Amino acid sequence: MNLTASTLPFWLNLTLNGFFILTVFLAITHLPWRELKHDASLQHRLGFTILVLVLIWSLRAGVSEGLGIHFFLMTGVHLMFGWSFAILLVALVQCGLIVFGVESVWALGINGISSGVIPILVTFYCWKASERGGVYNPFVFIFGVAFAGAMLAILMSAVFVSVIFLLTGLYDVAQLRYEFWAYLPLIALPEGIINGMLIAAMIVFKPHWVRLFDEKKYYGTK
Repeated sequence: MNLTASTLPFWLNLTLNGFFILTVFLAITHLPWRELKHDASLQHRLGFTILVLVLIWSLRAGVSEGLGIHFFLMTGVHLMFGWSFAILLVALVQCGLIVFGVESVWALGINGISSGVIPILVTFYCWKASERGGVYNPFVFIFGVAFAGAMLAILMSAVFVSVIFLLTGLYDVAQLRYEFWAYLPLIALPEGIINGMLIAAMIVFKPHWVRLFDEKKYYGTK
């Protein structure tokens, strides 16, 4: 989701920006800096991912005043890099959009949370639920975590955005139902398919690139 900061109250933008900055700081403190410094392949994958996300997040459809929708791809990003790298990527992509004039500085928090933090949290808990279930099958990882997790991420982000709109009085329930929620199936299903296909390809050809995919558990390797 993408919200225009100018449609929101100043106090709300300030609060969300502060929360997002704290989240980024927390992620930075948990980054494996030694691995990042010495792994050139990881550096290249991160750089390429930033470019792809800047492009994808720049392509958005405006469905209502102050609100646009776009693909997240954060489920696949989180599964590939882990939560700390994923949060950092969200921050860097948001900064890139600001530099290119696509976003405003005040939109850093609201869009970083709705398009990044919430999808990452949803994916994390989908992955944890899969781990607790103990069913280590690659198809469970693809369909239960990547595919379903990506769709659920869209829905939970939509709930967050809807609450913001209702609390600020920008839209009422009827407007959200017909001007926002009616379009969600058009992006939720493709989001699930794209992330599912991405992770499926990765765990087949480059499983070691998917940080949250344990080859020993899912493939029975030693």
